Amino acid sequence: ACQELAGFYCNGCNRIFCQQHAYEHRQSFYEQLDWLTVDHDDFVCTLNDDASIAERNYLSKQIIDKWEEESIGNIRKIAAEARLALIDA
Repeated sequence: ACQELAGFYCNGCNRIFCQQHAYEHRQSFYEQLDWLTVDHDDFVCTLNDDASIAERNYLSKQIIDKWEEESIGNIRKIAAEARLALIDA
């Protein structure tokens, strides 16, 4: 244990520290906070990437749906014209 006079009480761990050990104790929390911030930023990036993928998938689905409707419309139009051609023949 440290023989210096105590000067810092930590509410988080309920311990008393001298000035030097208080500094070291705070530094360990700052390091943990830094890593927590990095984890948070990584998580946000992952969410944004997933949202972008979902948005791209939604837009792609809309394009495919529109293409399908237009293709079916064109097929029906050509089929109707072919039927008329048979009737007129």
